[in-house]
Amino acid sequence: MTAPPRLPRLLLPLAIALLLAVLGTALVFAAFLFPSRQKTTAELLPARETVALFHNLTTEDAERFAPRFPILQEIPLPREGGTDVAIVRHQNGKYGWVVFLTGEAAKAVSSRFPLDTEDLVVRGSSGALALLARPNVPSLAKLADYRTLVRLAPQERTWLFLSGNVILSGITEEDRQLLQRLKDHPSLLIQWEDTRATLSFVSPALGAVRLSMPPPALEPSPSFSAAFTHPQRTTEDLASLFSPAASLLLEGIVQREWERLIGTEASGRYDLLPLLGREASVSVLRSQSGSLRFLLQTHTQDPDAAKRIDRLHRSVKQALSTQRIVSRNLPEGFAVTTIEDDPAVINEVRSQSGAWAMRMTRRTDTGEGLWTATNGRRLFLSNDPAWLLQVMMRNPVPSLTLSPGPGTPTMGGIVERTALRGFFKNTLNLTLPSTLLSTFGPQGDRFLWSVSHTGLVATVTVEGE
Repeated sequence: MTAPPRLPRLLLPLAIALLLAVLGTALVFAAFLFPSRQKTTAELLPARETVALFHNLTTEDAERFAPRFPILQEIPLPREGGTDVAIVRHQNGKYGWVVFLTGEAAKAVSSRFPLDTEDLVVRGSSGALALLARPNVPSLAKLADYRTLVRLAPQERTWLFLSGNVILSGITEEDRQLLQRLKDHPSLLIQWEDTRATLSFVSPALGAVRLSMPPPALEPSPSFSAAFTHPQRTTEDLASLFSPAASLLLEGIVQREWERLIGTEASGRYDLLPLLGREASVSVLRSQSGSLRFLLQTHTQDPDAAKRIDRLHRSVKQALSTQRIVSRNLPEGFAVTTIEDDPAVINEVRSQSGAWAMRMTRRTDTGEGLWTATNGRRLFLSNDPAWLLQVMMRNPVPSLTLSPGPGTPTMGGIVERTALRGFFKNTLNLTLPSTLLSTFGPQGDRFLWSVSHTGLVATVTVEGE
């Protein structure tokens, strides 16, 4: 048997060299045909040290936000167009900045640093660039909250991502005090226009029912109104957002108002919440004298609704004072003022108006009390007969026009900035003007608000009325 012919000794190295040459040529052509992808801003930034990322920030926006982010005044932004700008925090607690120049702004820079490419120039404050693109350091693009939230942020729009890191430290003292009242510190995605702003964060949906009953449009307009789905669950979920200390404080405030308006014989948790169906709305207006006007509407599904309404009226009757001030002129010319007990000062009336069954418990002299009206499952409760008649006499009831963010709307209403500022100051001892709302939201005194959910993301939208 003859052996196979052997290749010449020099042929094998020649074949290997030829193969390497072919592969090298292929790699060169691939580099031209399929250039390596340029890293995005989020891929360059570190997840841990990045506390804020502005996308498409303009010089006008930088001037607007400088009072809340003073470091923006240090950043050399191009005069035209938008630029990505990041705020980072060093280990010593100090803040730095990084700006990502593209397009004409990048071409105008003659010198190049290691992170720069033909279409991207990265510049930063002292020590900030050293935090970028480090090996084995997770980037912002790998942060779960960032990936989830930026799906809602169009690349052509301007938006701001605030990491939970900034929440933990606080950019301003006022914001730090406010956010200390919260139990958790989520990352936020903020988008804004002239009269509208949205704030998104990762959160489970506060109810799967689409809001179909916005608050009614009333005269005079309430200083605050809110419509919500799954009232009992929503109440519990909202309370869970606050720290234990802040939650106790708010619970005490609500209990105090409840006892002043309804009394102590009925319970908000066991007598009011069960009355509320899958949807409810409440409107309130505080007068200059401090008295609170309210209207609550719902479609009750409670089989014991009549018993609970009866308990509410009995509690109000028990809470109303039967004492009245009586002034008399004596024959001698003297005037005498006395405080007398007069049960007749409390007036209880049941009446029928068309399909509406009405009940009233009030003081005849001051008008304090409670009015309820039912029509099938429709239920209204109020301490103001004028508001109650407005919604009873109009069918359908005119309601607020809300423009919620993406997903399923679950809450919404109207709020007066002055009233909100007073609530924060009087109850939580906080100054509202330094919070996110005053920085990014509409500038008028009254604005509409709504909450919507898509997937795991909740979006709060505020816009001018």
